[in-house]
Amino acid sequence: MQSSTLQFELNENQTIAYFYPPEEKWEKKLNGFEHFYSTMFPVAAFYFQGEIQIDRFIDAMAKTLEDFPMMFARLRTTSDGSYAEFSGFKNDKEKYKIQLEISEQNVNVEEGILENILPNYVDQKIKQGIVDDTNNLPMGAFRITKFENGFSLGYYINHAFFDQSSILYFFKYLSDIYTNGTTTHPKPFLIDVATLKPKIPPSFKNLTEIRDYSKTVGMRYVNDINELYQLLTTPYPGTIFNLVFNRDQLEKFRNENDLKVSANDIIQAVLFKIYSYDKNLTDEDNIYFAFPCNLKKRCGFNENGIGNVITGCQSFFRVGDLRNASLTELAKKSRERVDQINTETFKENLVWFESLLSMGESPQKYLPTAFFEPLYFGASNWASFNYETVNFDDNTPFALKTTSIPTLGISIICFSGGKELEYTLSIAVPHNSTDSLYLLEKTSHLFSINLEK
Repeated sequence: MQSSTLQFELNENQTIAYFYPPEEKWEKKLNGFEHFYSTMFPVAAFYFQGEIQIDRFIDAMAKTLEDFPMMFARLRTTSDGSYAEFSGFKNDKEKYKIQLEISEQNVNVEEGILENILPNYVDQKIKQGIVDDTNNLPMGAFRITKFENGFSLGYYINHAFFDQSSILYFFKYLSDIYTNGTTTHPKPFLIDVATLKPKIPPSFKNLTEIRDYSKTVGMRYVNDINELYQLLTTPYPGTIFNLVFNRDQLEKFRNENDLKVSANDIIQAVLFKIYSYDKNLTDEDNIYFAFPCNLKKRCGFNENGIGNVITGCQSFFRVGDLRNASLTELAKKSRERVDQINTETFKENLVWFESLLSMGESPQKYLPTAFFEPLYFGASNWASFNYETVNFDDNTPFALKTTSIPTLGISIICFSGGKELEYTLSIAVPHNSTDSLYLLEKTSHLFSINLEK
């Protein structure tokens, strides 16, 4: 393997590897979109079967980080704006180091519990996922865990520059260097979404207009954060279920019904139907759905463009229409809505994020609408990317796991099962809908149900 110019070292117990920044200073003033998402730290872990050599992995990590200098940045907010920066190896290498925790568990990798394979020695605010003060926080932290028959890679990575496609590219790049000693993948570059200008930018005269517009991007202005704390601590009047969708069954459903839809559309159709079962809803009620869509390709960027280029696909449905529609009809509705997504709306929303920053609004005051409104739901599909490109000596991830808040209407679609691919998500279902959920499982043959453990 070609040696890295980055310096790194292991602690005395060989349980943490520290990677130190390049010699050259690096700085990026965050635009409004990056500033908003810098308060979020997505968390997840990849699960692999097979062997991993820690020494080779550390060498590959050092070589990879050379080409991802933004990973070394610390966040800083001043009266002049927000920044991601590091001052270089010679100035303060300890402040800007990246850590990789190294651990072992004497069980099979299938038994690995997510909470036990994530980075442990990080600021407690990062573990919460959403932070109220980003100053001096790192862009990410990593942990590799060896099991009896495999290994896992857990991480926290800041959302300012990294959406799920960018995270995938980081690990794809890393695994190629680990396997081949070098990489033929294009070097990453940082996307500046502020360069994406709408044809007719929206304008905002005051904070009221700013806060009203937030609803169009799936956010709600929160006047009293205690409202969220109360929702988080109030027992949910229902049950959390794990839904497991088999890829082959989804494909069979699509072929039998001659559908021009994706697996995600079929999963969304099932969610539409389940949420409509709530007996507290009338046929005239409207349900709101949103799920993030990656727009990197539509905006003209290749996979090596590192940036958070996502927008929400949002729809309102009358409950009666959902109840009366078939799953095939609902899958088509999902596809129609996805096809209507355009980059112009995304560019218009970027203006809102920039206005939010210029008016001094705190991102922590704007949270997903689904957190507060009982008829608002969201599902983010992390399983739609090609994770087989993450390949450590022919070992590709057989599962991806993360956390979600189904009791507040937020689900994340992950995967497991390796070649027998399954899509998994957690969903909160009111007690009055449980029988209907089990009946849908029995009649649709699209998913199986497990209670949350």
